[in-house]
Amino acid sequence: MKRADHHLVQKVLDGEISREGFDGFQNRLREDPELIQLYGSYASLNHNLNEEFEDGQTDPLATNDRQTVLRAWRIPLAIACVLAIAFAAWILPQLFDGGKNSGDVAIASFSIDAVWRIDGPSKILGGTTALSTDSTLHLLAGRASISLKPSDSLVIEGPTSLRFPSAESIEILKGKCLIQQSGRNNILVVSTPQFAKITSGKCFGIFVDPEQKSDEVHVIDGNLEVLPREEHNTTQLVKGDAVHSVNGAATTRLHQQTRTFANRLDRFNSLAITPFRKSDWRASYGNPNITETRIEGANFAIIHKFQSPLPLDEKSVLLVTLQCAEPSMGKFHSDGWAGMSLFSQGTEMIFLGDPYGPGLSWGLDVKNAEPRAPRKTTTIGSATMTLRYDSSSGSISLHEGGLPLKPAIYSGKIPQGTRFDELRLGASAGAALTVTSLQVRSSGQ
Repeated sequence: MKRADHHLVQKVLDGEISREGFDGFQNRLREDPELIQLYGSYASLNHNLNEEFEDGQTDPLATNDRQTVLRAWRIPLAIACVLAIAFAAWILPQLFDGGKNSGDVAIASFSIDAVWRIDGPSKILGGTTALSTDSTLHLLAGRASISLKPSDSLVIEGPTSLRFPSAESIEILKGKCLIQQSGRNNILVVSTPQFAKITSGKCFGIFVDPEQKSDEVHVIDGNLEVLPREEHNTTQLVKGDAVHSVNGAATTRLHQQTRTFANRLDRFNSLAITPFRKSDWRASYGNPNITETRIEGANFAIIHKFQSPLPLDEKSVLLVTLQCAEPSMGKFHSDGWAGMSLFSQGTEMIFLGDPYGPGLSWGLDVKNAEPRAPRKTTTIGSATMTLRYDSSSGSISLHEGGLPLKPAIYSGKIPQGTRFDELRLGASAGAALTVTSLQVRSSGQ
């Protein structure tokens, strides 16, 4: 492999390639299996490109317009590159194998806040996941972008479950899904619990509510045919139409499209919390030791005020990852409290750490939630914990470790649309806290 090809792959991964150059790179992938193998070696180091780009960002509210434009260009280009290369790596071996079907029918890429489970065979392709025939994807939180073939793509929002009977069919079991088709001969067949067949669309959204036994179809562009399960005749839909079917009965037209559907993965901005600087914190009481890599103390409380309320808007997701070490003096676990709190207009909304009371464990206290007692984990001592908050629903979930997120340990709710303006680190009398890393990320522009 030529040295120039190594530079080419790295330029693509770094987002430093023109649109014309990117198009040429895709064309070469279709003809050069060695280039795909070269990408594979790089992908092992860049398997989570989305997260890596975000880690390099500063507070978006403090960057200039040119930096914002560059960031907006580089991230989707990198994600598109990963999907394009992964698709090529997935489909070309089948072509070279005489057309034999490997059983893989789709590839999926996930947002950094996504939590998912796959029932059935799957395999990792660099930064993406290949799904096999009859596998079922359960997206518990976040978003996923899915490609079935070059002309068919989906964006789903958790919680959503869908099954892949074949490369030409999808069964949506619950949740929200946007389907886009760019080819001329659209043969993809979509089904839901209430619709036996949805075909011939160009861009349409589907919402499946299994509890209400009511499914909706929203035509965003193009024409569509829908067939409810209890009907024998299809209904023709055009751009702007919205219908639903209850219990598989005939479609009922809705007055307007009342739902919105995500058309891309969420982009996350990292806020500048680390390295720690003493000037960024206001002491309520006590005098902790603050260095660039560590905040440590006993019987103290310090507050960091965000430049603007977080998440960045009322439909965004906030991720906060707290990493703690054993205090050199004092105890993290005590009858008092030690940990991190998020405040909204002077009111403490969420606490994460060791709560008041005996017991050696971490706890999550969602204020005004039921039950009101903090929910304790089985984790003891130094640990890394991540909070995920979805402001559109008010849902709070706690995940052990950093990114990518593991399944939630506990979950709760606060009023939807809540945004936080301050973060507190501290410990009560008789308790101590040592923080070695604090990462705050928000989706939104």
